[in-house]
Amino acid sequence: MNMHLLPLFVVLLQLEPFVSGRCSDSSATNIVMSNLGITEIDESLFEDCNPQAISIDLSGNQITHINATAFASYDRGLSQKYIPLFYQLKTLNLNDNQINSIDPNAFKYTKVLETLNMKNNQLRSLESEVFDPIGDTLVTLVLSSNQIASIGMSMFSTNLKALRNVDLSYNKMTYMEAWPYIPPSIITFNLSHNDVHEFTNRLNWTYDLQEPYHAYVDLRYNKFARWDDEWFRRYQKPNGDFVGDFVTYRLDITKNNWTCDCHMHYMASKIQDSFYRYAESELLHVECGSPPNLSGQRIMTVDLNEFNCDVINCSFGCKCTNISETKILQVDCMNGNLIMLPMKLPDIPDRTITLDVSNNSIWKIDPRPYVDQLVKLNAANNKLVFIDQETVKNMTQSKLSMNISNNNLNFLPNSIQNVQSISIYNNPFICDCNMTWMKGWLELDSIVEPDKSVTCKTTEGDVHKIIDVTESLLDCNYDTEIGLAVGFGVLLILVVIGIVWAKRCPYETKVLVFKFFRIHPSDKYKIDEEVKSYDAYISFDDENIHIRQWVTRKLKKRLEEKKQELFIPVINLQIGEEKADQIVKSMENSKRVIIILSDKYDENEWSVFECQQAEMLNPNDGRIIFIKYHPEAEDMVQKEPWKSRVKDRKVLAIGEKSSEHRWFWDKLKYELPVK
Repeated sequence: MNMHLLPLFVVLLQLEPFVSGRCSDSSATNIVMSNLGITEIDESLFEDCNPQAISIDLSGNQITHINATAFASYDRGLSQKYIPLFYQLKTLNLNDNQINSIDPNAFKYTKVLETLNMKNNQLRSLESEVFDPIGDTLVTLVLSSNQIASIGMSMFSTNLKALRNVDLSYNKMTYMEAWPYIPPSIITFNLSHNDVHEFTNRLNWTYDLQEPYHAYVDLRYNKFARWDDEWFRRYQKPNGDFVGDFVTYRLDITKNNWTCDCHMHYMASKIQDSFYRYAESELLHVECGSPPNLSGQRIMTVDLNEFNCDVINCSFGCKCTNISETKILQVDCMNGNLIMLPMKLPDIPDRTITLDVSNNSIWKIDPRPYVDQLVKLNAANNKLVFIDQETVKNMTQSKLSMNISNNNLNFLPNSIQNVQSISIYNNPFICDCNMTWMKGWLELDSIVEPDKSVTCKTTEGDVHKIIDVTESLLDCNYDTEIGLAVGFGVLLILVVIGIVWAKRCPYETKVLVFKFFRIHPSDKYKIDEEVKSYDAYISFDDENIHIRQWVTRKLKKRLEEKKQELFIPVINLQIGEEKADQIVKSMENSKRVIIILSDKYDENEWSVFECQQAEMLNPNDGRIIFIKYHPEAEDMVQKEPWKSRVKDRKVLAIGEKSSEHRWFWDKLKYELPVK
């Protein structure tokens, strides 16, 4: 015999007992039957094997199924039933086979099994409770590199009391349940390299802070993309906040293609604003996969203003962006070839809107359902010739800013004064008696250059700064004043008109008589006979910068020109003295109390206090004058308690029209003490 062939011959002799499927050494406790072409596990496979065996290696064979009696023998004696073949079997290696199914009772007869390896097989699903028979002993379960796409809901139940390590990596799972937190002792749960893209809770599991959750859950290299807060809100009790608990789950979600957009904003903002950002957590290493400008950045360090979403159902010619940090819907229609404002914008709850329609051909600003949500409107560089009065009045956001520069506007509606910040330069304004209100408006500190220097042109071609335009400059005359100045030739007509006017408008007639002839009818008030330090106490919402400037610059100037002594709290209150006491004393020492009603007047606690004190003054007849500053005040006085407060008192309105505006000052002077 060729001596070189002897070692191979010896090896073949050694392998021969395993090829036949029988143990050659009946005393071995570690049975090795790997790579022998075995296709089925049954009792005959383990003939002559040591029943005291503690491990069996069946890897690298062609096994396709594990049946219920694979590790049992039939007792033909008295019991007449199946009994375990191996009472001390702790490790079973079935790696690298072709197993595609497991009988529900397959491990019923492996009573003390601790480690089960089934890596690289063809399993497509796991049925519930298949491992329950070894729940008291199974510590390690390896099922990686199969084709598992679904797992029975109760697969990982509380019955698996000893289970500590689960490896399901390199499978085809698309969802993640709360499995790692059900068995009481799991330490590692590996679901990496799958197709998981969402968390589900069909188990109806609820987070319990008192339970210890030690599991490290590996979800790296999956198909996660867009975050959803509802994933983990489903784990919480009502009114809970998932973010604080999320850190304790120890989920490693790195190495996924996360989209850092508005959907991730809430979670990122909570973590960034808590002590968890300083903890040793896998969350600290989660990176953005998109958008491109954030790729590779950690979500814990990304500026929260960057967590935005493009809104797909935006208006034609526009791009809509949902900015979660500032709760703004940003609408960019610049250069959108528009001839009108967008008819509709996406309705996103709890959002204000910034709208940029600059560089288009829009010719008017007219009603739209979203104008009350606008905090910014940029309509510069268009073809505007008209702005609807009511549309501007319906722009109710207190911090609204507007840019209507570089357009074709000849006039502005009076309601534009309610806009907090505005640019109006480079418009062909016409000098007209109906726009003289703009002088006082442009004098406010909130108006800055170049808007303070805007000009208008008269019909004769003269150019003036609007801030210098007055009624006298334009030679504006009231209709009634023209009538009184007409010659004796029309005296009879004027008398008739005067009689009709006096009957229809008795109050306005008294005002005109006082204005032109300084004759005050004998209907003034008892309080005017008393000696007081002030002619009027002015009550208003001093937190509104527009009203504050109107009072301190315009109202004060007009009334002091008529020698009226005023008490204005923001000017006259003394530092160091009790504010409430000063208000009461000053009000009692004033002949009139002027209450300027605005949209937020009854939200200012000091304004409410002043109004209540005014009602308690004695004598009170004719002493309180209400001024409706904002259009919203008209609705206020129609409802209680304001309806009762203004009853039988003088209520004046600044007025949206020029004629109303002029009547306002005349009526106010008529109601004040005669000087």
